[in-house]
Amino acid sequence: MKPIRWMAVLCLAVATSGCWPVERIVWSPDGNRAAIFAEDHVYLCDPNGDLADGGALPAPRAFVWFADSQRVAFSVETPVREWKEVEPLLSERDMAWLTESAEALRINILENFRDDLSNLKSFRDLTRQQEQLMKMYLRDRHPEGLAAKLGTHWEEFVGADWKVSTLSIGKVTDKGIRIERTVARSIDQIIWCRINGQSRTLAYTLCRPGECATAGHGSPDILSLCVVACDGNSPSREVGQNTNWTFDWTADGTILVFAAGHGRAGDKLNLGTISSRQVCDADGSLLKEFKNSEDLAAICFSVTRIVCLPDGQIVFSGLDVCLPATSGDMPTRVSLYALDPAKRSTIARLLTRQAQMTAPDQMHLFTLSGDQTRLGVPGQGGEVSIINLATSAVEPLVSASQLPRDPHLSVIPSWRAGKELCFLVPPGSPYGSPNRAEIVLYSSSDQFRCISKKWPDSIIQSLSENCNR
Repeated sequence: MKPIRWMAVLCLAVATSGCWPVERIVWSPDGNRAAIFAEDHVYLCDPNGDLADGGALPAPRAFVWFADSQRVAFSVETPVREWKEVEPLLSERDMAWLTESAEALRINILENFRDDLSNLKSFRDLTRQQEQLMKMYLRDRHPEGLAAKLGTHWEEFVGADWKVSTLSIGKVTDKGIRIERTVARSIDQIIWCRINGQSRTLAYTLCRPGECATAGHGSPDILSLCVVACDGNSPSREVGQNTNWTFDWTADGTILVFAAGHGRAGDKLNLGTISSRQVCDADGSLLKEFKNSEDLAAICFSVTRIVCLPDGQIVFSGLDVCLPATSGDMPTRVSLYALDPAKRSTIARLLTRQAQMTAPDQMHLFTLSGDQTRLGVPGQGGEVSIINLATSAVEPLVSASQLPRDPHLSVIPSWRAGKELCFLVPPGSPYGSPNRAEIVLYSSSDQFRCISKKWPDSIIQSLSENCNR
């Protein structure tokens, strides 16, 4: 009997190591401008498509607008080469493990190194991050005897570096984005961030890369949810471990709702929960002690996106799994559900089975319109559809037949002022250009506006690249 392919659907999701979607076009709440990330640069754009330089910032990994449409929070990654820049970012536990392991590696090198570091037991199972940090530590703190023993391999230690993620708050001006303050730094990637309704607390997802340094090995990324005050006057604090990459604040800005896995990171069938945890008081400031987490619903963890509505409902994507099951019974598409914490026994399916099967396959990247009546849903090949939540009608905007031979998702659709869906159309689209992709705004079945025809080809080319990085 063949083994059941429990999570075949996850090959369509974001559960692979280091492959987290990046929002490349993010509209301000008032809809007056968008931040566009292309060519590792930030541009600003108005609703007519007129571009302005966003300043000297590299393209951020995580980005969100404040409610005032004037300020932003974002993370960027900067290479650091010296151990003294890394040391303050390590917890006491991580510092103790790393220094002890590095000293063991040093002894192993001096006693057993021949011609290949990967042959050393103390080096073999390190992640890329651990390998680079140990090399930096030994190079800058305890290099005695290593250069002579390693020969040309010592150059790997000399050139070792790592990227540090910096979470900052900035203001958008006529001259671009001006950084006002940095609120958090980490040796792990900051891949998603959101501000609570009072604009006083910033929540973000940390991703510790799990890629092993040696060939033939692999380990999953480890994600955690953290919070920090927007004034930058207090250190970051952890809310949950083994979380998903996205989450949301409740409308009152006091509670974080997130998906938490209850198995080991990387399990093919990782069961988990939709959980909530109060971390702020009524004015949006961090509590001295967080409330205990509360589990709201059981889920298959890896393909969950969460949006909290003003009326208290929680909309989330997930798999409809019923056990026991055969291979033929397992779901192949992600669907959409609504949970009302005030009615604990009620989880409502938002899509019909037909809509679930005909919609694009990246339901975990859905975006909800401002009036909460429509969804923008992409497909892994670049398809885009609108789903009417009242009728479950699926309206294709970019279909598979319109896409090039080797398509991929390059721009996650986003709503402008909650009314117009912004997305990329392929070359030859009736709403774009014959020979290149374009960015369009859609409001109804007969109203498409192309806003990118004056943009340089290099920007369009950059936006056409795969959005996972």
